[in-house]
Amino acid sequence: MLLGFFTEDAYDRLLSSVDENREKYLLTDNWVPTCFNKGVEWYGISSQQVNKFSPYYSMAKDKSEDDFVNARNLYEAFKITPLQATNKYMWAYMCHMDEECRKYMRYRWSDSSPEQRYFVPGDGMMGLYYFNGLSRLWWWAHLTYDPNCKDPYHLTNILFENQMLGKDLLDTLNRANFKRMKGILLAIQDFREIIGPKKGINDYFRKCKKELNHYAAISSFDYLDSEDIRDITLKKLIEVSK
Repeated sequence: MLLGFFTEDAYDRLLSSVDENREKYLLTDNWVPTCFNKGVEWYGISSQQVNKFSPYYSMAKDKSEDDFVNARNLYEAFKITPLQATNKYMWAYMCHMDEECRKYMRYRWSDSSPEQRYFVPGDGMMGLYYFNGLSRLWWWAHLTYDPNCKDPYHLTNILFENQMLGKDLLDTLNRANFKRMKGILLAIQDFREIIGPKKGINDYFRKCKKELNHYAAISSFDYLDSEDIRDITLKKLIEVSK
């Protein structure tokens, strides 16, 4: 299939009318075309050919348990460049217009605000990483995809095991550097094995992140490989846990 995108005017119009359309986001029928006059060019179709996204539904009580599988499925289906993946008009179009994507959005985000999950709130990359219901899946997979590993999504799986921790990890220090992401995620995995699965890790990692930021301010991570960063991070996690 070909990817589509809203025009800027269409995007703004839908976003400004969320309150009056809020209940429509739960409908199975595609109601969006009725918001625009016939003949008005309110969307476009790109030349980018992608596979259809096939969502996974486990029907688990905690819907976030499906996120890792759906991130992998979406990333495998949408073979696009990072530049293309910054297009908020494309992600909003897919959330509103593609049948499988709309079905997934109703299942995963029916209890959330459409203005956050069907659009891309805020400026910069934050809305793409954290809020839009589809782009967050693609970006979390992209930032952790390891092509040199037998299971290229092993880091993605670690990231999705604790999504609150994932938000803390995807800060400006780490997200643009795969070596840092890999090293820190592997250290988190090692640290979990040390403290046990039942003990929370979020507070420890927030303290550790401050230590890592301080370390980066006086030393450079640029010349370290992922194993070095893994060792440094694990050491810091152990120190802050005592």
